[in-house]
Amino acid sequence: MYYLIKDTLTEAGRDEIKTGEYQFAAVLTSAEWEAQKDSFDMGIDIEPDPSDIHSIKAEVNYDSLTGSFFIPDRNNLSGESEKFAFALDEKGIVFIDDSGAAEKIIAQVRRSKNGDFRVSRDSCMIFWSRLSETTASCLSNTTASLTK
Repeated sequence: MYYLIKDTLTEAGRDEIKTGEYQFAAVLTSAEWEAQKDSFDMGIDIEPDPSDIHSIKAEVNYDSLTGSFFIPDRNNLSGESEKFAFALDEKGIVFIDDSGAAEKIIAQVRRSKNGDFRVSRDSCMIFWSRLSETTASCLSNTTASLTK
């Protein structure tokens, strides 16, 4: 899926995001990323590896930021986790996702009142805030269960 970052995220075609008129967000599978990564021209030095994600991290490249999100199932910590990689530069952000998690979060942002995704560097902050909304309660519940 491709989105133009206007006042809100607007669905777009692949060719539309390349015009440079607006920043963009894209959600690609690992296979799509491998096939298309050179066409994004993002100045990536440290390639995101969507097959090897075990934590949330970000790495500074010369002209971009790459990294990964690791989201454990809070109800079943030993179960399957959602994980995806990303590449971010001044033109936009690409989420490399085989789990469906990034698309789910984008859908939440699009439905929210403040679905403003305009500035690409803020896009990661929006994702971080969405992912961490329940972190305090999760930690509290974990602490309570460990102290019983």
